[in-house]
Amino acid sequence: MSNIADALRRSLSPHRLDQLKAAAAACEARGLSLFLVGGSVRDILMKRSPVDVDLSAVGGDEELFGTVADALGGETASRSQFGTARIAAPGGAIDLALARRETYENPGALPTVSRGALHDDLARRDFSINAMAVSLGESTWGDLEDPHGGVGDIGDRLVRVLHPASFVDDATRILRAVRYAVRLGFAIETETEAMLRRDLGYLDRIGGARLGNELERLLAEPKAVEMLAAAQGLGALAALYPPLGVPDDLGEMSAAAEAVPEGERAAALLAFLAFHLPPGTESGLAERLKLDGPSARVVEETGKIRDEVRWLGGKAVPRSVLHRFLRDFGEPALLGTMLAVDSPIVSERLELFHSDLRHRRPALDGEDLKRLGVPEGPEIGRLLEMLTAAKLDGVAETREDELRLVRRARGTGGEQSSTEGE
Repeated sequence: MSNIADALRRSLSPHRLDQLKAAAAACEARGLSLFLVGGSVRDILMKRSPVDVDLSAVGGDEELFGTVADALGGETASRSQFGTARIAAPGGAIDLALARRETYENPGALPTVSRGALHDDLARRDFSINAMAVSLGESTWGDLEDPHGGVGDIGDRLVRVLHPASFVDDATRILRAVRYAVRLGFAIETETEAMLRRDLGYLDRIGGARLGNELERLLAEPKAVEMLAAAQGLGALAALYPPLGVPDDLGEMSAAAEAVPEGERAAALLAFLAFHLPPGTESGLAERLKLDGPSARVVEETGKIRDEVRWLGGKAVPRSVLHRFLRDFGEPALLGTMLAVDSPIVSERLELFHSDLRHRRPALDGEDLKRLGVPEGPEIGRLLEMLTAAKLDGVAETREDELRLVRRARGTGGEQSSTEGE
């Protein structure tokens, strides 16, 4: 396979094709070559529409980012220290990089980057299936560069590293190998798996924020639960943080996780992982992965729910008690706990709270209580708490029921304020 122009036409929209041609023309005007690279090429060869478009320009400097952005009618949205930029353009963003070579001073370090040729740029990549390029030049449009056998590995459905020191150089590739294998339905090639297991200890050399970012990307995937199971089977979860793990039998949990809205999936599955931590190890996970404030709270809250949740399986749990226990926990901790619990009764009660009880409010609010003569201060909070519990437990079903409860609680008898019905 030497030219995939037809595959480009089938996988990319006319607008996207026009963008690529415009970007290539802008590069050629400066004597530079432009290539579609990485996962974009992989997806096209697999007859998938690529989610991201990654381009690599051979030669030039960072002024090229503005030149290409202008050619696309867009703007440079962000740049990195490694000679890459994201260009925001009509119809979708494009990632543009200057072709480079990378060297690693020591295992786990960020790479030292210098400008390079196309073969340097492909040789620095993680797996053969991501180490291909397609020329976008006018006379070479669609010519495929595949120096590491990516086409063959796609045909054999394999994830394979490019060299024996790949995981030593960058151990985050361990998590990426799992992610690609499960997402694409591939196997990790035999020698690659052996190297992965051999090099698990190099995850200790990776900074916590980088590991946390890789784990978050995995957790956001539709097949994240299968990825967690695969990572555990390879020893990668324990290598990230020794107490970290998932149950051996995940049953129907994978389908349940896929049903979690995409924007909430990563946080919910972080809570799922936290639920299965031994008590007292939650802060260690947050520290190891350098979790930001919201993510650290997810882990902490889930630990608190896990330590108390078993009593929800009792025969009689008033709805007001259920509400009082769960109301202050965030959505991710609740969703993760719902995925993690193995008791049908507890699961049912968590779902009741999540879908119904947490939305219940009494008919009276603070302003109503002030019109009834309740002074501003803690008494309003106590009365609203009482009314919420009464509504949840069926003691007060109407506004009039709530008014009677307030009068009784305040010892005001049967007299009714003229504003009570407003």
